[in-house]
Amino acid sequence: MPVCGPYSLEIPQPQTPFYLLKDLECFSARSRGLDMDSMFTRGYPFGQVGSRTELFFPILIAAIDPMQEARLLHLDRAVVRGRYLRPGEHPRVGRGARFVPVIASSKTYVDETVKLEISRLKLPKGVDVPLRLARRGAYRFVTHLPTAERLATERVPADRFYQRLVSGAPIGTALYWTPSDVRYRRVGERRFAAKRVSNPLSVWTSPGLDSRYYTTTHDNADTQFRRLKEGHQASSILDGGIVRAPYFRVVGRYDPSKLPGFSPLSKLPMETYYPPLVEGGDARSRRLLKGKPLLPTQNVGDYIQQPPLFLTTLRAMKPFFNRDYYTGVDGKAPLSVIRVRVAHVKGPDPESRARIKAVALQIRDRTGLDVDITAGSSPRELLIDLPAGKFGRPKLLLKEGWVKKGSQLLS
Repeated sequence: MPVCGPYSLEIPQPQTPFYLLKDLECFSARSRGLDMDSMFTRGYPFGQVGSRTELFFPILIAAIDPMQEARLLHLDRAVVRGRYLRPGEHPRVGRGARFVPVIASSKTYVDETVKLEISRLKLPKGVDVPLRLARRGAYRFVTHLPTAERLATERVPADRFYQRLVSGAPIGTALYWTPSDVRYRRVGERRFAAKRVSNPLSVWTSPGLDSRYYTTTHDNADTQFRRLKEGHQASSILDGGIVRAPYFRVVGRYDPSKLPGFSPLSKLPMETYYPPLVEGGDARSRRLLKGKPLLPTQNVGDYIQQPPLFLTTLRAMKPFFNRDYYTGVDGKAPLSVIRVRVAHVKGPDPESRARIKAVALQIRDRTGLDVDITAGSSPRELLIDLPAGKFGRPKLLLKEGWVKKGSQLLS
């Protein structure tokens, strides 16, 4: 009796980017062992088969100066597996590819779970199933069979998919996107509403694919608050036998909870390593959130953005701004923030304030850059109206700490 693979069952091509992979394989008890040849089930014992489930996990990447992060935050001491990034470390070339070294966060903060259900299907009487599976329309036949019995249900945290990803082989980068900041409209003295945005389907376009779209998680069809630039498509051209677009190679893992926070004077989390703390702003929202803060999802345009889960060096980040490697990139101003810690600051006393002001003025005068001061800046709690999502997330009133930029220390 033949073994049917997923492609022989004519699985339809997706007409939307928000699509999960659908594999369909069938095996006969009379052909035990043939399933071992399947790329989806290889490794199962004889008599057992399986299939794969994919989760499209968004990962934000940031470049740092390893030496300065070690001095400023002792990031090197937070490494729990592997090694820390080396100063000036650059991509390594080997085996036909370019590998960007990264240290990966041991935590994702994503509050989502994949629900897996295994059912036994009810076969119609008088139907020659093997013959039906060998004909056209086999996929529709199988997917429209009624359920006879629910055999098992399992819930898998999204974090488990991430842990497997960073523990395996080097990770390719076919496409990447750049999200914008959230914009707001004022609805009261201390209350704002997050503005929804509509990202066109063109941001998920991937030339060369039969479906026209790069497949992404259905979460990205939900309500979004961040505009996305069209995906930067990786080049498949070879230079001297080396693929231009790089791969990520995880050289170490770090635990963000082992990092010290900013000065307690500022009471602000380091959003390079932690998501912002956003809690329910009224009794109803706190009840809906079960007393927990709102956490990131797989929606790259969602209100709460993941902190960077991959960290690399400034030098190793250069391939992602190379126009020969990725489409539509602009490497003119890749730096977003430079953190400076002023020495010998003891608190909000006049001497410390004067020292901070002098350093801030020198930075502004010599570089022309904007300077934001956090020491002594107590966050002001504001209320944020978050519209309901499309897939069940209710409308929420959130409480979030904001710091007003443009400190009076510079006035």
